[in-house]
Amino acid sequence: MKNKKSLFAVSAVLLLISIGGGFFYYLSSEKHKQADQKTQSAMTAYGKTLAPEANFYVQSQEFRKLLVESSELLSFDNRCKLKTFFADSMSGFGRDEAVGLLKEVILDTNCSARLRVMAVNFLINDHDFEPDYDLAKNRTFTGNVFAGFIADNDFELAFRRLNEWTIELFPNMLSHYRIARWYAWEIEKKPEMTKIKEDEYMAAVDKHLSYGDLLFDRRVNTLDNKNKGHVFEIKATIFYALNDLDRAEEFFKKALEAYNVPPITVFQRTYYKRAKSFYAAFLARNYGETRAKEVRNMLEPTFELDFLNSSLKPNFRDPRRVQLFIMARDSQQPYFPYPNFNRTDIESFYKIYPESRAVIEGLNYAEYAKDVANPNATSL
Repeated sequence: MKNKKSLFAVSAVLLLISIGGGFFYYLSSEKHKQADQKTQSAMTAYGKTLAPEANFYVQSQEFRKLLVESSELLSFDNRCKLKTFFADSMSGFGRDEAVGLLKEVILDTNCSARLRVMAVNFLINDHDFEPDYDLAKNRTFTGNVFAGFIADNDFELAFRRLNEWTIELFPNMLSHYRIARWYAWEIEKKPEMTKIKEDEYMAAVDKHLSYGDLLFDRRVNTLDNKNKGHVFEIKATIFYALNDLDRAEEFFKKALEAYNVPPITVFQRTYYKRAKSFYAAFLARNYGETRAKEVRNMLEPTFELDFLNSSLKPNFRDPRRVQLFIMARDSQQPYFPYPNFNRTDIESFYKIYPESRAVIEGLNYAEYAKDVANPNATSL
């Protein structure tokens, strides 16, 4: 009888432990689930941010809080994606930290290959918007893996190699298009190139355009308008570099059309403005006075809304685009990437739209962006 009581007691204890363990597992599982759902909801809302509502400083602080409070509760992929979105949200005012976060994701083998490639694309998107070769030298291309992409201090070549590494990790259309663009720009920038070398580079352009188009066609029905427009914009720059002006203009128009499909997110607006500037430069350089009215129509709202002065409220400023115009105006950096958006194009703007001269020549990035990183500011 005594043994039966002891056995019953042991069984009861084991049952309680089992129930308690199950309840603890349930609570833990619910915490993980809630953290994932909260994070996913925040990231989805971020991707749909409309232009008038954008406040990237505030958004970055919300992402930072989520990362601190929920990091250990999140699935690997949600943690990686949150870091990537956090980095993107502060890329206009905290690029050093943003680059560090993106590199963490890119090198983290716990993250899925798809999300590591997303982080690469965000990293290169930021460079394309605002080339900073001091940042590339001292932050981006340092440490494990990244330092190996550098050769002869040529950072555009390093970005091409990063794209090639990315394709090996997970095939994606943007990397293929960017590689094609690099080869097209090299052909344009080096007219002394031998015929053998030019043929080799053209073969690379055709190869990567074909792969990019294949991947684009597979995904076109699931792509948002910003990403569709981005593909068209890169293709426009490729055909422009190859002097295929008809196809270049075709894709500039497609890019602007895609970026302008409502509801227009802040990301569409930002890319739209850049593409419009590139398209205006394309028309001014190649057609001059014959299409001056179109160029002026594109430039006038640019300077009325973005470049009048640095006393504009921070949420109406566009620091990245101001920096792009400053770099084109000065064209001082030896590896400034845009062969078709430089001082030559700025001068052509002055001829067509004389009022732009004083504005562009007076642009001061430090003054313009001084209030961006504060709770009432935004970065576009």
